[in-house]
Amino acid sequence: MTGVRKCICFALSVILCIFAFCSCGQGASGDSVLDFFAALRTLNTSAMAKSAVGDRVQSIVDPLEDGDAKTLNLLKDVYLHFSFTADVAEKDDGAAFSQETRTVSGKVSYLDIGRLMSLVESEEKVSSSIRADIVASVLEKNTAMLLSQAQIEIKTVKDNGLYKISFEGSDNSALLGIIRTDAFVKWLNK
Repeated sequence: MTGVRKCICFALSVILCIFAFCSCGQGASGDSVLDFFAALRTLNTSAMAKSAVGDRVQSIVDPLEDGDAKTLNLLKDVYLHFSFTADVAEKDDGAAFSQETRTVSGKVSYLDIGRLMSLVESEEKVSSSIRADIVASVLEKNTAMLLSQAQIEIKTVKDNGLYKISFEGSDNSALLGIIRTDAFVKWLNK
């Protein structure tokens, strides 16, 4: 009996080692999503770019790289409220064995930039020279009112062995619509 147990234990050990080896370097797609939101909260553009693929990621990154100190401080206040909590296991969207794409479902918590812009515009038409000050004041008084949550699915694609958020074509348009970096910075400086 002990010989059979040893054989079974050895076989199971080999199988576990194979699975562990195959999964090395793959990177869970949920990890890249969490990394992206952590980088967004601190405006770490290089980390954001590492967690994503596609030309449209530049609409998030470029305004953060080109902003002046006052704009960046304001953006830090805005994006500090952004976070992602995965509440559904990721699912493979690719072929059974290729697993080139995965979708991560979860809840995004964020400060509603569209509502913030509307609130500032409703107070009065303001010039760009004082818009940042008014936004800071509105944020200070109304942050709780501007907080939102949304259930969202985020598509990730395998890139160099790691899963990253896809901003190719229309991928993750809902996420881009929540983040709105480009639109917010243009509006802030118009």
